[in-house]
Amino acid sequence: MESAALADGSIIASKLAAGSVGASALAEGSVIAGKLAEGSVSAVNLAAGSVTAGKLAAWSVESTSLADGSVIASKLAASSVNAAKLVDGSVSEAKLADGSVSEAKLADGSVSEAKLADGSVSGAKLADGSVSESKLADGSVSGAKLADGSVSGAKLAEGSVNEAKLAEGSVNESKLADGSVSESKLADGSVSEAKLADGSVSGAKLAGGSVSESKLADGSVGETKLADGSVSETKLADGSVSGAKLADGSVSESKLAEGSVSGAKLADGSVSESKLADGSVSGTKLADGSVSGAKLANGSVSESRLADGSVSGAKLADGSVSETKLAEGSVSEAKLADGSVSEAKLAAGSVSESKLANGSVSETKLADGSVSGAKLADGSVSESKLADGSVSGAKLADGSVSESKLADRSVSESKMADGSVSGAKLADGSVSGSKLADGSVSESKLADGSVSESKLADGSVSGAKLADGSVSESKLAEGSVNESKLADGSVSESKLAYGSVSESKLADGVVTTSKLAKGSVDSTILAEGSVDTVALADGSITPAKLAAGCLDAFALAEGSVDSAKLADGSVTADKLAEGAVKTSALSFFAVGTNQLDNNAVTFDKLAAASVGSIHIEERSVDGGKLAEGSVDAGHIRQGAILAYHLGEGSVEREALGEWSVTASKLEPGAVGYEHLADAAVGADKLRNESVNNAHLAAGAVTFDKLSPEVGGLLTDLNDALQTKKLQFSPPEIKAEQPALPMLAVAAAVPGVSLAFGHVDYSFAGIEDRIEVTVSFDAPYADDAYVVFAMADQPGCICSLKEKSAEKSTFDVCRTRLSPVSKGRIQWMAVGAKSN
Repeated sequence: MESAALADGSIIASKLAAGSVGASALAEGSVIAGKLAEGSVSAVNLAAGSVTAGKLAAWSVESTSLADGSVIASKLAASSVNAAKLVDGSVSEAKLADGSVSEAKLADGSVSEAKLADGSVSGAKLADGSVSESKLADGSVSGAKLADGSVSGAKLAEGSVNEAKLAEGSVNESKLADGSVSESKLADGSVSEAKLADGSVSGAKLAGGSVSESKLADGSVGETKLADGSVSETKLADGSVSGAKLADGSVSESKLAEGSVSGAKLADGSVSESKLADGSVSGTKLADGSVSGAKLANGSVSESRLADGSVSGAKLADGSVSETKLAEGSVSEAKLADGSVSEAKLAAGSVSESKLANGSVSETKLADGSVSGAKLADGSVSESKLADGSVSGAKLADGSVSESKLADRSVSESKMADGSVSGAKLADGSVSGSKLADGSVSESKLADGSVSESKLADGSVSGAKLADGSVSESKLAEGSVNESKLADGSVSESKLAYGSVSESKLADGVVTTSKLAKGSVDSTILAEGSVDTVALADGSITPAKLAAGCLDAFALAEGSVDSAKLADGSVTADKLAEGAVKTSALSFFAVGTNQLDNNAVTFDKLAAASVGSIHIEERSVDGGKLAEGSVDAGHIRQGAILAYHLGEGSVEREALGEWSVTASKLEPGAVGYEHLADAAVGADKLRNESVNNAHLAAGAVTFDKLSPEVGGLLTDLNDALQTKKLQFSPPEIKAEQPALPMLAVAAAVPGVSLAFGHVDYSFAGIEDRIEVTVSFDAPYADDAYVVFAMADQPGCICSLKEKSAEKSTFDVCRTRLSPVSKGRIQWMAVGAKSN
């Protein structure tokens, strides 16, 4: 709406919306005193500097009155910014001078491993004895690190001295304990026949399997010698099990090898539906063209059975793709509408911690020697932090070098003390034949039962050495009983081990139908392609029998996929051919806003009078569409004209109603000093605590302005002072009006503390001087405060001895001895508060 469209005088009072007359619409000087509502001039309406010293009392500007950023560097006194003034994380690396972080600045344990540069911890940095066992990496102590003779017997772990550690021939007979040479200590073949006494080899002495085939006479093993189940598969010769050997029904499913039942083995029509396991007929099992229409059960071809892309246009019946068959979004840009992809948004963030930003103390920021032991976090000095050769003997704690810390072969002969290798230090098996001196193993050194088979020389055990019956089953070697050793018919059914008759043992054609157990032929037994059309019964292939995706487009008859066969949403955009969706296929209201391309609806697409008021977008009719003078007062609705519609100065004084300019109408700072009437700022206009010391004129606070509590206190103090004064003044001098109004003023000034109280004192015996200390509840900023005190006994004098921010100490002296030796000190202090 432009100004030219408004008729002169068309904007009457009722046409103005609430708040429509802004500052720019008011003529200069149009808001007079009569236009201001009571209380309309608030703090935000006062112009900068409009409230002068005459309007405010002194000391009115407190910390809350300072604008953010108004205190610049030049306004800060030296050392005024302490730790409490710094924001967490504000001191970054760039703020620290090089070398500014000394040892005193580092918190104990603050220097972790990550803070130490590799190789930064040299030997001089390590305290003596600081390197304990837990600090040494396994294998870090090599031979060069050990002093000669440092490895004594006590340092050797039991079993640590193995064969490689012993010198050749070092173990003689005197080193061997009686019975210490057991079976494992004897070399194979070292016990010859001459060493064995006749008959010494009994059945118990024969090792299992020691009696081989050559030891058995032909035919010596009869049926009674064979244990039940002892004839396993490997014992049977190939083809030795004929049909006559198989019992009817003995060939069960588990006996048939996978793929052993071929098509030739199956009788026509023998594979019925009940014989087929669900999913057992895969594509490879079906002969090409074997699945005809008659073989498929109604509804057996589900979505999962169809191969991707198998349903072509020719397979679809006319009208079979209904609205419910289309997947969400399937009619894409190529099918209907353009512009279906919108944008995504991305976001990010960060975190900080203490006064020092993480990582701000770099190497250059650390002063030399600033990282002491206390500054290092436990475990912070890793291997990479130690300089080469920095861990000397003095740095190692006693007992810190354990077995795991010694590098392999680091303990050489020179490192071992004489006699340090005791029996307990020898590892099992460490004393080999080369370590034994010749003749060192005598009869007494052999342990009972130590001469085993391997110790016997070949041929050392003759027939004379074997006791009768000593060759039992366990003494027979594997394979020692061959065919020539078995008597005819000695292998009966009971002698065959379970599973011993394998495929190779069966003669060709011996497994007849009668030999097959019922249900023994499953899908794993059938050979590839063995089930053809003849073997399948009509209707035997149900949906459960078809493997997923086994039916491709070739298997589907033309027009066989009608609307009922399509699952809802199964026809997606990529399934539709270009231009396949015609007008007749679209249901009513199927094309919505999202389907129309931008600018697709042109002028010629609109029917006459089809665009009503609801079709016109908000604010789309601009000034150019309106004729000059076409909008008169009748066209403007109530409150339609807002502030920005009014020209500069168009609202004059006459247009404002009485009291229409309220506090909310005034711009902050609009009411200056010249706009305030004399005495306009009354007590109720002043904000609480807005009048401080700087705003009070000299002598403005009289005694009657004091609160009853402060007035009473000052009256009591004044009476006490006047009483003291009268003791040293002529009788004719009268006490004056209370003369301490400045204390009330001081108590009301921000940042000033006024404290008072009393404390007991007592003299002992004949002492004439004592000290009395007054401690303040809250300390002063420094010792520049004023404090005075008096005793309540005429014979006592109270004087200030010393003072600090926290307390004052007085000397109390008595000028004469009197029966009264105790009393009270009355005191008062005034000064700057501590921060």
